[in-house]
Amino acid sequence: MNYRLPEPVCIGITAVGLWMAAFTYDVNGLLSIIGLHTGIQYPDLAFGAIFVLAGVVFSTILQKLLSNKFLVWMGRMSFSVYVIHMIIMCSYSCIVFSQLNQFFSYNIAAIASIVSTIILVYLVAPYFYEMFDLGGQRLSNALYRTSYNEASLIVQKTYNFCKSGKLLSAMYEIMKNPSAVHSSVKGERKEGK
Repeated sequence: MNYRLPEPVCIGITAVGLWMAAFTYDVNGLLSIIGLHTGIQYPDLAFGAIFVLAGVVFSTILQKLLSNKFLVWMGRMSFSVYVIHMIIMCSYSCIVFSQLNQFFSYNIAAIASIVSTIILVYLVAPYFYEMFDLGGQRLSNALYRTSYNEASLIVQKTYNFCKSGKLLSAMYEIMKNPSAVHSSVKGERKEGK
């Protein structure tokens, strides 16, 4: 993106967005006092996300910070961590805490079980990522390349019509005779092979 905001403005926008996401309050409850209601369930979270995104998109410093190899790896592992953390917390963490609490104070047992749980989750997450997450991505790509390819070509042909400035004629052609568009897309696919 060529347009950039000053870095302090971007960092401020990001900080406001993080604050809105972290410290939630009922905006609709406050607005209903004066007779207004947004209709959005969590407007503070939605606007917070928009502010964070805007701050990062326009800031080179924040982009470099978030492009750090460790943070990129953490992002890649996030779904795996999300899926396995509760399983590990409800099994391993409870056992470790119960055992440690017999010999040490509550605080030491809690800290030790929390730290060891975080370590275990991030040790297991890469294996889960390799076995399930990447496997799911490969399966999704294979399904897309086979069964959804014709639908993809129809969308692509419609997009090309629209891009060429023939939006109304493309819509008219599709509504008038959808099978003709489908057969012409099949013909293009055979020619492309």
